[in-house]
Amino acid sequence: MRTCSEHKMQVSVTDNTPKLHEFPESIIDEIFNKLENAKYIATARCVCKCFNEASKRIRSVRFICLDKYHESIRYGLRLSSPKISQSSPSARAQASRGKQVVTQAINSDVEGLDSGGKHEPSTSTTGGTQIQHLERKPSVDRIEGDSHSISKGESSTAVAETTQSFSSDEEGSSSDDERPVFIFRNVVERFLEKQKLVQLRLEIEGKLQSKYVSEAERRRTDFWLSDPMHLTRWVPNVKDTLQHLCIVDYGQQAIMRRSSILEILSKNCKKLKTLDLRNMFIDSSGLEDMPALTSITLRCVKVTGDTLQLINARMRNLVILALSGVFGVVEGTLDIPSLKVLCLGLSTVAKDISMNLPSLSKLQLKMLCPEKLTISATTLQFLAFNLEVGENAVIEFDDLRDLQELLYGASSFDTLTKLVAMNPSLNKLFLDIPCMTLGGDGKWLGVLPGVPLFLPNFKQLLLCERLGVLNIGPGLWHSMEVNLETMLAVKNWPSFKRLILHMIPGNLDACTAILRTLLKPTLTSLELYIHTSSPVSYDAIVSQVSGITSNFDRSFSFKPLILRGPALASCSNGG
Repeated sequence: MRTCSEHKMQVSVTDNTPKLHEFPESIIDEIFNKLENAKYIATARCVCKCFNEASKRIRSVRFICLDKYHESIRYGLRLSSPKISQSSPSARAQASRGKQVVTQAINSDVEGLDSGGKHEPSTSTTGGTQIQHLERKPSVDRIEGDSHSISKGESSTAVAETTQSFSSDEEGSSSDDERPVFIFRNVVERFLEKQKLVQLRLEIEGKLQSKYVSEAERRRTDFWLSDPMHLTRWVPNVKDTLQHLCIVDYGQQAIMRRSSILEILSKNCKKLKTLDLRNMFIDSSGLEDMPALTSITLRCVKVTGDTLQLINARMRNLVILALSGVFGVVEGTLDIPSLKVLCLGLSTVAKDISMNLPSLSKLQLKMLCPEKLTISATTLQFLAFNLEVGENAVIEFDDLRDLQELLYGASSFDTLTKLVAMNPSLNKLFLDIPCMTLGGDGKWLGVLPGVPLFLPNFKQLLLCERLGVLNIGPGLWHSMEVNLETMLAVKNWPSFKRLILHMIPGNLDACTAILRTLLKPTLTSLELYIHTSSPVSYDAIVSQVSGITSNFDRSFSFKPLILRGPALASCSNGG
């Protein structure tokens, strides 16, 4: 009776369980998105028809070319080179064993993709996309990654890591003209033949970007993602749906060759809203109107001299324009009425940059100073000014009177004097001198030689009646120690409530004297960041602060922190 009862209960539950095909499409998509790994996606799409259909609705894809794939394709070249074929039998045997290891490692990944369902022998499947294997060549394709929900109205994101395939003839010899089969770009092109993508990201792994390569590597083009011929093979396929695009190119090859990527995208992708291009050489000639584009980022790129002017003329609805590490701009005028955020990071000295931006609210200038710079932005509230003004440079501010936050990082404070005088309603002020050097491991290496160590006119800060936050960076703190007498001569300070100090203290007595000057009972909060490799210990500084503030109001907040890595905040780096 007990067994029968349990059996009946089980049957009852089973009968009431809804079938997968009875779930709404949105629920199926959410379930599919939770799988994350593309190997599981490849398996899941074979479970039932509704999962198979869900895989076809993927709208966002990310491809990553890893360093190990670059190594495998170059290793294949060495295996098939005449030098290998003419070497000793033991050398050829060792090379053959190495090739087998690479092939077996990649094959093991492919088995994970194909083990979950009844796929055709000639295909690998991920996210609803079938990638045809090349026949009669010892080549392997692999795609793996994760998938997750990105935004309302869009399906999942498949993160794809794609191998390169290498080839050599069966006897181990090859001609000088023979090239390995390049699979990464082929996979991209094949995947995009039918997918109606909204968002796409193609990138070369950072490890591959940063490693040293020979001159011969730079002459190659097989990893050049912004290659115009490659772009014309897949861009037209997504022109009706693509809204967000990011391409992080292989700078070792791409920075040597001009790409007409902006022309190709502007002619095809009229719905493109955001564009992020990195590590390439962009020829802007031929750029057409891009009325839907609201955000463009160019990072670590070379451009033709008129690029800024063409962006202004062809992208009239931009809200965000971010240029970082951009080489080649000669001059440009920006008067885009909708622009709200502008990051201008030019790595070459421009002749004339002019801005008349009525909607701009945030401006970051971290660049080599142009010969002439004119800024008119009546609604600007945040300004990061990180540039050294040359002796002959001309900087003009027009109607810049509503700043709330100013981040100033420079060795000359003449421009700061002008900005403070024009903006008495400043609420937050961040000051620093870019003179401190940190190693890659975050260790303090010393003070940069040749950087002038001056102090701003602190008395002028009294003009800022609403100043609530004062942030002092490590470079300025060092200058305050060096110019201690001048610092102590300042008796009157604005009544700011919050003080943030980033320091690499060098002299305890000097630090104590400065702290006594800055720490007033009107303070409600003190944040103290001390670098671990400072000559003066963390405990010594904290002890002095505790003694000075012992009689402050109970509501006073003191937050000391020791920094052991490269995270020491600085006004000159946006901290």
